[in-house]
Amino acid sequence: MASAAYGAKKGYDGYQSHSEADKIVTDAKQRYDEKREVFDEHERATTMALEVLGKQELEIGQRIGEFKVLADKLQQQINAGREKKLKVNIPKHKLQRN
Repeated sequence: MASAAYGAKKGYDGYQSHSEADKIVTDAKQRYDEKREVFDEHERATTMALEVLGKQELEIGQRIGEFKVLADKLQQQINAGREKKLKVNIPKHKLQRN
């Protein structure tokens, strides 16, 4: 009889430990899901911001190219027939590509 009671006690302790472990796992998963949701939202916002930035960099690069063409034409007109030639140097901008 004592061994049956001891076995029942051990079985109950095991069940209780298993229930506590299940609760810990469930709580941890819930915390993970909440943090993951926040992370995913920040990741989406960051991705969108980087896409906008990339488009703006391309637009700026195109406008600098257009300005260079206009500056070259203007420089040619100004220098036509002049002994001392005017020079305009526009630094090259290189976009970093990943």
